Amino acid sequence: MANKIVILDRSITGHKVIHQLEFREPVWNDIMEIGDVYVWTPRGDDRMIPVPMYGNIKAYAERLIAEGEKPGDPITLSLLGASDTRKVRDVIMDFFLDVDPQVIRGSTSSSSDSSSTSESSPTPSAE
Repeated sequence: MANKIVILDRSITGHKVIHQLEFREPVWNDIMEIGDVYVWTPRGDDRMIPVPMYGNIKAYAERLIAEGEKPGDPITLSLLGASDTRKVRDVIMDFFLDVDPQVIRGSTSSSSDSSSTSESSPTPSAE
């Protein structure tokens, strides 16, 4: 999987101007050491939503930040505003949602009927 890019709403100015951040795909050691980035939670209408686990998302963002094939500087993340922080959160969650069997088969129903499909996006609605 190619690295994922976050285009920043507000550039970061320091030794150089940063207009985007790049994140590599998590691999075995990352996943086994940090764990999942969300838990499936009922939203009240017999559907499930992924609720972010922010501590794990932070750990992944700091570990996965990249500059091409090289590791990036995790200190850069501390300079992000709210809008860009949410973009990073979404990119990290997408690494997992993109391969989550519950999302792939289209079911976010809390019932055991696997033919049920969700009509809404699997991204969290309560922020």
